Amino acid sequence: MPLLQRLYNKELYHALLLVVAVLIPNTDSLPIRLASMSIILLAVWWIASGHYKQKLTKLKHNKFLWLFMALFLINLPGLLLRDYSADGYEILSRKLPLLLFPLVIGTSFDLSGKQRSQILIAFILGLFLMSLFTFREGIAVLLDREDLTTMVRLTLLHRPYSGLFSAFGLVALMSLFRQYTSISARVLLAAGILYFIFYIYILYAKMTVVALLVLAFVLAMVWATRKLGKGVVIGGGMVGIIAAAFFVSNNEKASTVAQKIIKFEDFSYQEYDIHLVSSINIRYINWGCSIELLKKDNNWLTGLGIGHTQQPLNACYKDLNPWIYELKMNSHNEYLDEMLRNGIVGLSILLLVLLIPAINSLKQTNYTYLSFLILFAVAILTENFLSRQAGIMYFALFASVFAFHDLKPKEIDLKFPEKDRLKV
Repeated sequence: MPLLQRLYNKELYHALLLVVAVLIPNTDSLPIRLASMSIILLAVWWIASGHYKQKLTKLKHNKFLWLFMALFLINLPGLLLRDYSADGYEILSRKLPLLLFPLVIGTSFDLSGKQRSQILIAFILGLFLMSLFTFREGIAVLLDREDLTTMVRLTLLHRPYSGLFSAFGLVALMSLFRQYTSISARVLLAAGILYFIFYIYILYAKMTVVALLVLAFVLAMVWATRKLGKGVVIGGGMVGIIAAAFFVSNNEKASTVAQKIIKFEDFSYQEYDIHLVSSINIRYINWGCSIELLKKDNNWLTGLGIGHTQQPLNACYKDLNPWIYELKMNSHNEYLDEMLRNGIVGLSILLLVLLIPAINSLKQTNYTYLSFLILFAVAILTENFLSRQAGIMYFALFASVFAFHDLKPKEIDLKFPEKDRLKV
């Protein structure tokens, strides 16, 4: 292949990834076909770019590629072996990036560190542009915690997604801060960090704060383990657990809250912040119905199949909460949702998709990827992020970029032949 053609081929691939990254935060605010078109263009490029022998070699040997694609492929048996479901085909088409992104990114040209950083920057820019529209009626409106309905209306992207993306934006900006040493670049990055901290506050996305706290705790434990040793950290952790248990058992309010959480008991709207407990009480119903459905006929073992979960959930909601029933809410927990669709095998694949890369990123001290996985793993406790196009594209893109370019098996040469490689 001529040098100019190879250069164009590789640069076009990188440009398409940048387009995808910019569009991810804007899938709800822009015509959805734009995001879908970016996926189609990336797939067309992959088919037309050639190098089929090298792509097949990567496909055979890259363990992460098969693991990530399994998250999509596990849905096929339930779709093909059960009664026809129009919803199932529609959901599966929405999940297509879980198959295409690992396949394309895992078998295509290697991306340089600079190119990977540019993908992060493109995502941050797209997120920033989307977030600006949230302030179109003024900051004072958003700071009024008694009028969260207006804030929800002003947010172009569903708040849990905006919160998760902003949390990862913080991580990405901090990662870029270490890479760029010029004063002007660091001032700009610091301004971005402060902006997204403020935006997370504006969003009032509670689970985002929880995810960031969990991330800070995990990273602190990793740092302490490396500096002080496992024994000291384990001992300190045990002391902390004992202290927390003592506090909860001796504090009436804390004890009551803990018991309500453990027993899935509703919180009183009169005693607690209505905006906080309403989310908790609603999810108790979502989770309770999901667990009840899993127990019925041993559905936890095989699942109900893609496209066959919403109707039985609605039947459960109908007698418990008419509002949730009318909205046709999903399980609001990705782990439960995966199990509802594909049983214990589906849940196992989801856990492996998160755990194996997390372990490898920890071993290779790739804290940006580790942070991405931790934030996502916590966020999906209360939201089905792999149900909307924005969440699907977000996870599929960054999980693939990190895994296939930062965690490549050292014993396998995953590069193209020397004559087809270009330095970037």
